[in-house]
Amino acid sequence: MKIKLITIIIVLGIFTTCLFAQYDFTVSGGVHLGNIGYDTESGFRDTSPRPGATIGIETLKGPFIIGAAFVRRGGNLEISSINYSESISLDYLTAYLLFNIPIIDDLNGLFGCQIGDCMGGTFTYEQDGDSGSVTIYTNTFNIDYGLLFGVDYMLNSRLGTRVSYYSGYAGVFKNSVSSNFSNSGISICLLFKI
Repeated sequence: MKIKLITIIIVLGIFTTCLFAQYDFTVSGGVHLGNIGYDTESGFRDTSPRPGATIGIETLKGPFIIGAAFVRRGGNLEISSINYSESISLDYLTAYLLFNIPIIDDLNGLFGCQIGDCMGGTFTYEQDGDSGSVTIYTNTFNIDYGLLFGVDYMLNSRLGTRVSYYSGYAGVFKNSVSSNFSNSGISICLLFKI
């Protein structure tokens, strides 16, 4: 299912690029180090970063970057006192709007917002040699939204890099009484202008 969805996104991106050839499109792809924070009785707690991936397509309209991407987010948690560890991996389709701020010649600052819809994920755990995995379905999640900011550096007219940070403000899980999970993460991407 996930492979099919990624393939559909890529095909739609290529089709859109051909259909709107007069516009400049940029394809991005790279690593996403996701983190999930949540409320506990003793305060807010972060999981450790979990490596994921991101792939997307965007266009520049004046000072604004409009784009869409697939992002695999998640987080790891380890409680050594009880020999317990858990890991969560969530797949999102996101859309974003960024304000492009020129800093110097090929370096631009980025600031904007992002909204995403979770397509599901997996939760795995291990304790004292016992392990298991649970599939998480899409009806478990709220729409995710938050702020996105970072920098782009263009190596030449077509190839560049981006480092960005996303801070989510939505409680990810629906009807979550004891914990209010929210996404955050750092993405490091290569940019290729078509």
